[in-house]
Amino acid sequence: MKKISILISILIFGISSLSAQTADEVIALYYDAIGGKEKFESISSFHLIGGSRLTNNTPGEFQFIFVKPNKIKVKTVIDSVKIVQSTIGNKGWHVVPQTGITEPTPMDERTAEQVLGQKALVLGPFYNYKENGSKIDYEGLKTIDSTEYKMLKVWKTKEGPKSYIYLDKHSDLIKVIETETTSQGRRVTYRNYLSKYQEVDGIMMPFSFATFFNGNEVTRLELDEIIFNRKYEDSVFELPESSENE
Repeated sequence: MKKISILISILIFGISSLSAQTADEVIALYYDAIGGKEKFESISSFHLIGGSRLTNNTPGEFQFIFVKPNKIKVKTVIDSVKIVQSTIGNKGWHVVPQTGITEPTPMDERTAEQVLGQKALVLGPFYNYKENGSKIDYEGLKTIDSTEYKMLKVWKTKEGPKSYIYLDKHSDLIKVIETETTSQGRRVTYRNYLSKYQEVDGIMMPFSFATFFNGNEVTRLELDEIIFNRKYEDSVFELPESSENE
């Protein structure tokens, strides 16, 4: 009887400890799981290489370069059509044939800011969140897709959009991110699945990203390689004279 009482006490204590975790404690466990916060934040550049697919289109090439603090270049090939977005700070350019932009063309500051926001793909949802004016709350254990996760809510204002981060309760790695955004005047939610984690120079990184809307897959990235700390000249990101120099 005494052993049963001890076992019950351990079980209750374990559950209480998990539910009593703070957001900062959950985030600290996440950084420990990926290889350490200091080591992760010491990475100066990320280069992602692989393939992408948009809805039912033929899969194509994908390359993503981010150099801290504010340089990004993204190349995506969809059905043999090349899309390029590139920024240095609030100045950028793009080639988007689907919208009639077939030659490298300067983009406005708002678009450049949106492109730079794609750095979250590699930095994750917790990077400098306090400096960015965000708040994070630990919401306890939540179940989606029949799996129980630790859930964190990221938000700035009570009325504004929010993100929900689901971490594996055993590995502490991020597995799902739900992001609220506004489309055509109404709020919609996208669900992003992160998987196929692999170690790259001592850091655990997801090699597969799948985005779903209303239960349907809309984009997928399958990476072949991730390179850290490669050096890049500014000319890689600057507006070229023609599309041949992209």
